Amino acid sequence: MTGLEKKVSDRFLCAFPEQKPGFTVALSGGRDSVCLLHALDHLREKGMAFSLRAVHVHHGMRQQADLDETFCHALCEKLNIPYHAVYVDVPSLVEEEGVSSEEAARRLRYRALSKEASGDVIVLAHHQKDQAETVLLHLLRGTSLKGLGGMKVLSASEFGPEMLFRPMLDVTEEELDAYVKKHQIAYRTDESNMDPGYTRNRIRKELLPQLESYNPRIIAALSAMSESIREDLSFLEEEAEKAWQDCRTKSDEGSAIKISRLLSYPKAVQSRVLIKFLEDNGLSKDISGQHLKYLFSLVAGQSGRQIVLPKGLTVEKSYDILCIYKCPHFPAVCSKDAWVRRLGKEEVLAVRSDPKKAVFPTDSPVKIFSFPEEDPLPVWRGRRAGDYMMIRLSDGTMGRKKLQDILQDDHVPRAKRDEAVLLCAGDKVLWIVGGRISEDGKISSETESMIQAYYDQGERDDERRSD
Repeated sequence: MTGLEKKVSDRFLCAFPEQKPGFTVALSGGRDSVCLLHALDHLREKGMAFSLRAVHVHHGMRQQADLDETFCHALCEKLNIPYHAVYVDVPSLVEEEGVSSEEAARRLRYRALSKEASGDVIVLAHHQKDQAETVLLHLLRGTSLKGLGGMKVLSASEFGPEMLFRPMLDVTEEELDAYVKKHQIAYRTDESNMDPGYTRNRIRKELLPQLESYNPRIIAALSAMSESIREDLSFLEEEAEKAWQDCRTKSDEGSAIKISRLLSYPKAVQSRVLIKFLEDNGLSKDISGQHLKYLFSLVAGQSGRQIVLPKGLTVEKSYDILCIYKCPHFPAVCSKDAWVRRLGKEEVLAVRSDPKKAVFPTDSPVKIFSFPEEDPLPVWRGRRAGDYMMIRLSDGTMGRKKLQDILQDDHVPRAKRDEAVLLCAGDKVLWIVGGRISEDGKISSETESMIQAYYDQGERDDERRSD
């Protein structure tokens, strides 16, 4: 048994001491995934009990992609391993969700694997150097202990109920090359791995070699650090789960936690309890570090304060209780009729170069606003008590004005005021659809961060008439 096979075998026995699951290998055709497939096939031949099949995700982004798929198909036929290829449309997702092609490819790849796994464990070929690159990537972007912990050997998929298994996280590049040489393994080379346009490639080709000049064993050091951090995190998560069970309660509004109990725990545990609180109410990837700051300020603030979170959720402090609930004032808005998105740096620069072109007519379904980059995106809803807008005062400064006074000044009939659709950040109204926008939301050549909002009021009026 080679060093690579021994490490994969040990990871397998540690992760699955009793149950023997089916394995679906994510097979790209590259060196790492081909070595993994060969190793698992050899272990199965030596008596380890598990079923094995392979899935190749064809992204359609490279000229060589068809040849990669043909190679994978032929390899699985040779090894007598069930095989399936899935074709995904990366450009469409880039256009729909405004993400990078790299992120779109990742999401589609994992969605496809989750769909094809059919309850199997999805096996991925990430190795020690991949782990080091991931830790550095998180570090450069700004991260928490979770990010420094890198990838887990066994983790839940974000796109389905399947588990993700990475049995090669402590396998080195040298062990992979030795395995290829010993078994004379053929594989495909992805030329996009050389593209300096991808941050991970620059880390691999530029940053890591520089760090190796300071410490030739930097990859092993980063890998060991991430494993140590994951062990510490595992303990913290266990403590946070106990604290979460101790703090959680019920309120008239819905799910809640007792603030006095929350504050009896260390800050590191408090953070994780708040995250569990949000996850328990359907928020996970929508939550950022900035949201946690808002929650801590809410905990320390006066009773009656509240913040609005994504997905129409409101968190409110009521004496010793922090409760979360779906805001009952939000109108039903179809996603095809309304959305809000942040503008990228290039888009912001384009708008700043000529702000007048970005000013749409009052009745336009599109608006661009100045909006802080660190704040949660505003939401669509109807009016409620306490709503206000920022207006320009007679002395040229800005001040608050109650929404009800603005609607009255604009001669909106009383019976129609509750039908107004608003874009709101907390109690502040950024836009009365079909009417005013807040003064502090207006853009200029100095605006640093922007959002774009779309609300097709015309379609909603047609829907009302058809009812």
